[in-house]
Amino acid sequence: MWIKTIILLLFIALSSSSGLMAQQPNRCNNTFNGDYLLSYGHAAWFTIKQPLQYKAKDWAVVGGAVAATALVYVYDEEIFNFFDNHFPDETQDEFCIWADSYGSGYLSIPMLGGFYLAGVICKDNRAKHAALAGLQSFVIAGATGWIIKHTTQRARPSQQEVLDPRVWEGPFGGHGYNAFPSGHTICAFALATTLAGIYNDKPWLGAGMYALAGLTAYSRAVSGKHWPSDILAGAALGYGIGRAVLLFNRSKQAKCIEPSISANGIGMRVKL
Repeated sequence: MWIKTIILLLFIALSSSSGLMAQQPNRCNNTFNGDYLLSYGHAAWFTIKQPLQYKAKDWAVVGGAVAATALVYVYDEEIFNFFDNHFPDETQDEFCIWADSYGSGYLSIPMLGGFYLAGVICKDNRAKHAALAGLQSFVIAGATGWIIKHTTQRARPSQQEVLDPRVWEGPFGGHGYNAFPSGHTICAFALATTLAGIYNDKPWLGAGMYALAGLTAYSRAVSGKHWPSDILAGAALGYGIGRAVLLFNRSKQAKCIEPSISANGIGMRVKL
């Protein structure tokens, strides 16, 4: 398993310095095509470099998230036992079947497809942009979670006969442990953050996206699939990735040069 992790890390490193990163996709692109697929390399590299642009207030938020996760980590077993004792298996199963679907993609991917289809039918570029940026955020978050999971190899509660939240096997463990961070949660919060940012003039939509992400995180707690610190770390990482992908797409579309036809002739215009 660690070999796959190393190969994926090398791919990201090579992509950042290869000719792929030198090609600039169409700034006005809101279509699922080759330019859009190429933009994934740019978006991933932008996300990796984003901490270099952080200001003091950004690092304060990061510090707060790390401190909160560390505090929860200290009480992981106690919090886990609380959820385990207060939610019977029947309740867990019924709730998690639909609550997990936002983080797994069973709900979110068709939802993004609906955004894109509505954008095509209604000629709504923002809806198409939201679908493409949202999918980008979801995929990058999922890949990030996969790398961290198989690098740290933290044991899930369900993988232990005797509960111990301190079991971390590292990249060479070989036991298939993959608790940290919660993959459902990181994807859910990345998608919610990107869509809320694109529709920042519609706070109800952002609230709905974060509510779905929160339910996904909650479902991972009541199902007993993760330690609480896995879930909190996933939410924090998802927010950071979603924010980075949002900024990447904003910078890409900040100045969009496109053809212009008017009474004065044919020319170019800058779309802000």
